[in-house]
Amino acid sequence: MFGIRADYSDLDIENVTITGNSAHGIYFVNGKSFTIRNSTIEGNDGGGVIYYNAANGDAIVEDNTIINNVGSGVHIRLAEGKSATIRNNEIDNNAGSSSDGIYVNIAGSGGLMTIENNPVKDSGRHGFYLIGVRTNSSITDFSVQNSGSYGIRADYSDLNIENVTITGNDAHGIYFVNGKSFSIRNSIIEGNGGGLIYYNAANGDAIVEDNIIINNVGSGVHIRLAEGKSATIRNNKIVNNAGSSSDGIYVNIAGSGGVVTIENNLVKNNGDDGIYLTRAKDSVIINNNISTNVYGIRLYSSSNNLIFHNNLINNYNTYDTGTNQWDSGTVGNYHSDYTGTGTDSNGDGIGDIPHPIPGGSNEDRYPLMSPYMIDIKPPFSISNLHSFPGSTWIKWTWTNPSDPDFSYTEIYLNNIHQTSTSSHFFNATPLTPNTEYTISTRTVDTSGNINTTWVNNTATTQSPSKININLYTGWNLISGPLNLITWDLGEEETVGNPLNVTPKNCLTSIYRYNTTSGTFEKCDYFDNWGWSPATGSESFIELEPGRGYWVMATNECVWSIKYKTPLVSRQP
Repeated sequence: MFGIRADYSDLDIENVTITGNSAHGIYFVNGKSFTIRNSTIEGNDGGGVIYYNAANGDAIVEDNTIINNVGSGVHIRLAEGKSATIRNNEIDNNAGSSSDGIYVNIAGSGGLMTIENNPVKDSGRHGFYLIGVRTNSSITDFSVQNSGSYGIRADYSDLNIENVTITGNDAHGIYFVNGKSFSIRNSIIEGNGGGLIYYNAANGDAIVEDNIIINNVGSGVHIRLAEGKSATIRNNKIVNNAGSSSDGIYVNIAGSGGVVTIENNLVKNNGDDGIYLTRAKDSVIINNNISTNVYGIRLYSSSNNLIFHNNLINNYNTYDTGTNQWDSGTVGNYHSDYTGTGTDSNGDGIGDIPHPIPGGSNEDRYPLMSPYMIDIKPPFSISNLHSFPGSTWIKWTWTNPSDPDFSYTEIYLNNIHQTSTSSHFFNATPLTPNTEYTISTRTVDTSGNINTTWVNNTATTQSPSKININLYTGWNLISGPLNLITWDLGEEETVGNPLNVTPKNCLTSIYRYNTTSGTFEKCDYFDNWGWSPATGSESFIELEPGRGYWVMATNECVWSIKYKTPLVSRQP
């Protein structure tokens, strides 16, 4: 039946192979914490890892192969506030009409999910089905292909997706149900039964940036938001999304509406409208190439919006039932159906008469006679990326590109965004000694164009320098370095011990000379405890950099010290 069944357990599994069982590979019932690493779960009739009832501990699934099961690959249910980490797994061909590649459901208000670098293919139902994703979760760096339904479905979630590829799924690439906030960046959604689709109005903001959304059967981006929320759709390629009701970009904000920013997108050859907004207010639509759709830009119940520097070509170019401004005050948009009738008597590139906008009384007062040259060329990458590591920091330097419109460099450290800077260096601190770190960079220009070629550099922080100093029986004159890690003399368990020797308990006392009083000051060592100022001496509870000390050793011993500059030790 089950390969492994565990009830009421904290379960930690590693390096196991679970194959050919008649039910689930692992069945985790009323569990606590669960971890599985470096294992194979293959060919089981009930599925891979399956939770029965919500566990009250965290879940970790890393570095496994979960393939060819009849049932979900990973099916996790957790109590409110618990976390799931699913990383570096191959999840392929887990069949069945209700079988997901990865299913995670965190009860109540949800919990954190880290889902990274999992290629998921040929799932019977959804590639990913996530319920209760909290803000600050990481959903990045994976592909999902050929699922029987949605590529990614997320319910009741704050979803932040980056660097994913979603292709060939039978239903929508992403299906966002009763959602909260949503963002997707640097991703590909191609060849699915729809692109990004909201079901019901989400109660958070939406961000869709730097994506390729093409060749889907359904709308490219279809967003529904609660009243007062905002949508930002920028720097996307949204092309060839087919179907008679399939818009390139559709945004509907409930109630009195909200703010929409649509900028620097290529929206072409979609089944219905290029851009269709309902109840957008105080919004901007600028620098978009919109061609060969039904309507190019269609606005319904929308007001006080600014639309200019767009190229509208071979569509029913515009339709607007509200009160909006279709120019900047000096320049408007290019309408391919204007240039045949409009004139430009002074040759300034702007038509002599306004271009009417169908649907109401709006007009473009300054229509362009030729397409606006939208900057779609990203800047060159940085060059000469070099690292300079210390024990708890790494400084990276580089040369910025010479492009006149270069704006800034995005900085990631171990795949986590750190900052954006126009400078030519980045200091990463505090870091862990003797640990490898990778900086990843990409450049952005003033038009928002991103160079998608990453320039990376990997460096390792230094280990604190360490040297063994021989001390001899009797008196030894020593001097501490300027950057000794531990200075305090006292109880070792509390302050450490700058005079750590092997064998232990070989030192009895340490003296220093006070030039002001003309006397020696002394500190005594108590075995297995530490240092204490000698009775009658002045306070002496720490070493000082660069100062000489006499230390008494009862036997020859070795002083192990971590430092970066040499110190001197000699026997008098």
